[in-house]
Amino acid sequence: MRADGKRVKADDPIHDLVPYFMYRRCDSQVFLTLNFPLEPIHSYIVEKRKAGMPVSHMAILIAACVRTIRDYPEFNRFIMNSKLYDHTDFTISLLIMRPGADDSIMSKILFDLNDNIFMVHKKVEAYIDENRGPQEPTDTDNAIRTMMSMPVILNGIMALIRFLDRCGWLPKALIDVSPFHASMGISNLASLKTPSVFHHLYEMGTTSCFIVIGKEQIVPLEKDGVLVPVRTMPIGMTLDERICSGVYFTKCLDRLRHYMEHPAEMEQ
Repeated sequence: MRADGKRVKADDPIHDLVPYFMYRRCDSQVFLTLNFPLEPIHSYIVEKRKAGMPVSHMAILIAACVRTIRDYPEFNRFIMNSKLYDHTDFTISLLIMRPGADDSIMSKILFDLNDNIFMVHKKVEAYIDENRGPQEPTDTDNAIRTMMSMPVILNGIMALIRFLDRCGWLPKALIDVSPFHASMGISNLASLKTPSVFHHLYEMGTTSCFIVIGKEQIVPLEKDGVLVPVRTMPIGMTLDERICSGVYFTKCLDRLRHYMEHPAEMEQ
């Protein structure tokens, strides 16, 4: 048994067969764009700030992901060595820009599936403050520097890590510092005034979903049977289609949209 996953069998035997002929994540990526109306999000943020309970756009999105995973746990799965696993926890690798630099940092935040939106906000803000403050080396930085200090054997080290990962023998200490071993990856390009893009899924690790937030857009959405221009938060999402059925994915995304349009439901 893996340190970060529990082996499961798909209900449909055909679904168990799929990872054997779509072996890699890059063979199994599907892409979709979601546009979440900003009006209910902004109204909620203004209301909570007036009440002295600040909440960010990022916190609302992550809280919606946490609640969606709680309601639809199969979304929190991954494929390794053509076998299907449940993640034993829910972690998000969050990409943020380093202050005064042109590069970014990616590390993980652990969430409880019962976290409400205010708990999520506190964890996200603590993560951002920690990584935008004085830049002390993180555990991930130290692990990378250690490997890079041995360039002659780096390829061998990486081959060994991939082998141990495929076999389920990768030590938990390495999994805990690896941003590639997470339930989901999220990047926010809105602060850079950049459109949403489709981020690739890494072959390394266990991440089956990557979300990229783009700059605000005005798009036509249906309202009362009529198309009207609406300010939206555009999301580019990349998924590993092998982890569950298309019908299940659709239900997950409908629930995610519901929480984004009704953030107050995530307070409990």
